[in-house]
Amino acid sequence: MRQSNQSPGIDEAERNTATYRRFVEEVLNGGDLDAVEEFINPEFADHSLPPEVTPDLDGFRAWYREFREAIPDQRWHVDVIFARGELLGRSQTVRGTHRAELLGVGPTGREVSATEMGIVRFAEGRMVEFWGVFDEMALLRQLDAAPAGTAA
Repeated sequence: MRQSNQSPGIDEAERNTATYRRFVEEVLNGGDLDAVEEFINPEFADHSLPPEVTPDLDGFRAWYREFREAIPDQRWHVDVIFARGELLGRSQTVRGTHRAELLGVGPTGREVSATEMGIVRFAEGRMVEFWGVFDEMALLRQLDAAPAGTAA
């Protein structure tokens, strides 16, 4: 059951920040995909997913399952977060152990980390759009799989 994010005395930006932090803990860190609709609107559009993934809630779920399988002990940390009205910007870092295929690279057992930066748009207390950049090159370098000619 969806809980209301409406609290007297708390503005929209503060509510969205609190909601996003709960999303990180419950979904990204906790792996609770059953809770995803509490945080993400069914009409969600993710403008940052890989081209082979649909840019919607089902695409997010598919991407996240694959990423969690590859790095099952992943922990996301919000490094910077700021919000104004319906928009929330954040930079976050994920760390964990590479245990299954990721970005075309078989399991290495290596500890990896990468940063993601993005902007989330909220409506009625849930995420409805996301634009972001995930540093895949950092992961590939840590897995010794960066394309030839890229700086280390």
